[in-house]
Amino acid sequence: MTKIDEFRNELLPILDGISKTMLPQGDYFQATFKIDSKLLCFPNEIAPAYFRAIRILREKASECTQPISDKELEHRLVEFLRELKYAPDQEKVKREIDKHIVALFDSLKKTKTEKHLFIIPVMNLRLEEDIKIGDSSLVNWNAKVLTSLNLTYSLNFNFDGKILPDIADELPRDNETSTFVVVTVEAPDASRALELAMQKSETCLNVLRLYYFNPSVVLRDEYKKHVSRRLVHINLDKKTYGEETTAINSRNSWPTKIDKKVIDDLKTTDLPIINRLLCRRTDELTLLQEDLLTAIFWFGNAVKEDQRNMKFVKAMMALEMLLVPDGGTGKRNTIAKRFASIMYAADTDSQKRKVFLAMRDMYNLRNSIIHSGEDYVYEGDMRQLLSRTRATIQIILHYAEKFTTLQELIEREYPVNETLYDKL
Repeated sequence: MTKIDEFRNELLPILDGISKTMLPQGDYFQATFKIDSKLLCFPNEIAPAYFRAIRILREKASECTQPISDKELEHRLVEFLRELKYAPDQEKVKREIDKHIVALFDSLKKTKTEKHLFIIPVMNLRLEEDIKIGDSSLVNWNAKVLTSLNLTYSLNFNFDGKILPDIADELPRDNETSTFVVVTVEAPDASRALELAMQKSETCLNVLRLYYFNPSVVLRDEYKKHVSRRLVHINLDKKTYGEETTAINSRNSWPTKIDKKVIDDLKTTDLPIINRLLCRRTDELTLLQEDLLTAIFWFGNAVKEDQRNMKFVKAMMALEMLLVPDGGTGKRNTIAKRFASIMYAADTDSQKRKVFLAMRDMYNLRNSIIHSGEDYVYEGDMRQLLSRTRATIQIILHYAEKFTTLQELIEREYPVNETLYDKL
């Protein structure tokens, strides 16, 4: 059965079932209006066929260079249905249904990407100087930045005829922050463009989290404010009653301030390497470079995670992605050996064995959390794992353009002495 056959089997019941008048409340799962009053009301009984039709469109859209968002696919399906349902000759529509389906499928294939620019707010971060990360920029938003964007992209900013200084003031005021990520993406529709822009913005923050552990530095979408919590505590053995009222939510805290000297240091050390990796296409990256970017992703997610057990798992995931990218069995010992060899290369054998055992215990804790869902992570262990993971990423980062795989790096620079750990 071809995709046209599959889609036709779903489309005909949908066309027969949708109504051009409003149905009673509870009898429909969706209703859409147009300015020209062309109403479509979707009864509950056609919901399975409707969602199967979207799935088929998604499969056809996968042939495009850039995936079309589900929101855009659903919009196209609804407008396609509206055009067919309001055609004056419904018998002709059904006779020529395959022609309409082919036209819809062709429109998906012909979808072109467009370039989009987003200005995305970041909370709890103050910069003394703008920072370029990949092809995006973290900026202090003001009229100068707006003017620069206008010149760079030949834009004509006009928000209700207001002058540039007014616009520059309104964005920080409305978002409660003066720090923004300026991102450009290419995508076939606005919804997909926003998804990609949010991913790139989060990548910028993940890079900063390699150097700053403040979990409150987040995109505004994840921003949380202090809320009051009243907690009741009853000791069942002593029969005592107590209450605790406090403001909770660590993410609304003092902002991280990055001064010019630190930014200048980053620009001359790690940041140029990271920027070069982020500006490459995926198929241009070596295996080691891919592993580094994946580790940075997981480490950044660990830093902003509130729940300590999950924070620990994500930090270990970052280390795992870097030190055992191929997975397989025996990961616990492999991670511990490679970590000891890289981070304690100049230390004594005794120290390496000690570190090996400590890292193995940490991986045991990771397994306990994942497989049983229960275990306690001490704050000291959490801080130590974050520090060790960050240091490992930063050290390997300097080999990102010298070696193509982790295995090659270890063999050439940090060989593992297996005999050290034979009896451990």
